Amino acid sequence: MNMGTTDYAVAPGEYLEEWIEDQGLSQQRVADLLDGSRTQVSEIVHGRAPITSETAVRLERVVGIPAGTWLRYEALYRADLARLADEPDLAR
Repeated sequence: MNMGTTDYAVAPGEYLEEWIEDQGLSQQRVADLLDGSRTQVSEIVHGRAPITSETAVRLERVVGIPAGTWLRYEALYRADLARLADEPDLAR
């Protein structure tokens, strides 16, 4: 039994999506603030694009969450995805 593990992975973009909604901003406005594209923001929000070191620094500047925290969220998310992909199907 895997104590303390989950059967799901939380993309760090979910935190970004929540912040965007709380601020009442559009993904395009956030992209402008990050000096990025709306597509990039959408990909991060949906867990399809990783948060790189450069993006983490920009997120820190815009959102206020430290870059190191974004990178930890990203690392945990990718580790959870890998673990979930590696686990045998436990369906009974």
